[in-house]
Amino acid sequence: RDFCLSRGLGDVYKRQGIVLIMGMDLIDTTLMNNILPKMAESFHVTPVHMKLGISIYMITIGMFLPASSWLAEKIGYKTTLIIAAIGFAIFSVLSGLSQTDNQLFVFRAFQGIFAAFSAPVASLAYLKFSENMVEGTASLSNYTLVLAILGQIIGGLFASISPESWRLAFFINGCLLYTSPSPRDRQKS
Repeated sequence: RDFCLSRGLGDVYKRQGIVLIMGMDLIDTTLMNNILPKMAESFHVTPVHMKLGISIYMITIGMFLPASSWLAEKIGYKTTLIIAAIGFAIFSVLSGLSQTDNQLFVFRAFQGIFAAFSAPVASLAYLKFSENMVEGTASLSNYTLVLAILGQIIGGLFASISPESWRLAFFINGCLLYTSPSPRDRQKS
């Protein structure tokens, strides 16, 4: 297929890109609980009300998750990951720019749609890319654990800066997308 993850000189870039795409979703998911009180304070609502944003995100992921591997097979893993990562980052930044809780909920719903196509497809791509399935699964588990812990640490830092610092948690995904390797980076290797 167009998998574009064949082994060669750009292996490091390919793995880095896949892990960063998974990282955007994992970090976002884990840091949300830490910044929730700041978000509630900023929108003048209760933290329980802001849990709706987490619920909407998880529901949309659940709704679109079954289509993720199907789409990856139809249009290719690479194309699916690129679209998912860009869409996820765009709606993440829009979530950070939200002026009302309703805006945030809508942007989180769209972010959840793209999340359904990012982390699961990135995991599949990483495992298909691995030469040894057991080692691939082990390293993928390690990355997942580290990224989840990193999300908690980053969320705690962002929650302690200022009442509006929760917005930084959403902007970080734009930074992660920007730092992921592009096809031009692979050509240089």
